[in-house]
Amino acid sequence: MKQIVIIFFLYFSLPFFAQSEIKKMEIEADSLYNAKQYNASIQIYNLLLSKNPKNSFYLSNQGLNYFKLNDFKKTKENFRLSILYEDSDNKESLAINYSNLSACFLELNEFTKGYEYALKAYHLDKNDSTILWNVASLANNVQDYKKVIEILNNASIDKHNDFNSLYGTAYLSLGENEKSINYYEIFLKILIPKIDL
Repeated sequence: MKQIVIIFFLYFSLPFFAQSEIKKMEIEADSLYNAKQYNASIQIYNLLLSKNPKNSFYLSNQGLNYFKLNDFKKTKENFRLSILYEDSDNKESLAINYSNLSACFLELNEFTKGYEYALKAYHLDKNDSTILWNVASLANNVQDYKKVIEILNNASIDKHNDFNSLYGTAYLSLGENEKSINYYEIFLKILIPKIDL
């Protein structure tokens, strides 16, 4: 009976041990990323993905490492797979991955493709300032200035000062000089508060 109890204990404790080791590996990969040791972090994610190749979290984090290494081909692959395997109900995570993918295309100067993914991210999560910035700045890059203004006007979150420069650029490009000047003045007053404009 003692042997059966020991076997029972070992059988059911192994998954917990494995989970503990996986958690340690996740923490180590994250620590390496924060220490800018991206290749080492990627190696740990390779091990984790060998056990769970459809893990959206691992794919996304590995993509962030590739992004930091300017390997945008692998970055795109990781973010696309992360989106593919993400739970469709997890809108926040999907939005982040779409936004990250848009940043990848931005780095490749593929503004139209980046804008498409930024819009997908924005439609999933309109309450994230980074996502709002990405979609508005990419709309600016593809010269959809009316969309920049529409997106910023409809934003339900507080916008930081940099958004004033986007407004200024969009209005200037539309030939609305007075509005452009007003937004640039606000931007500069907040940026350099001691200047009297």
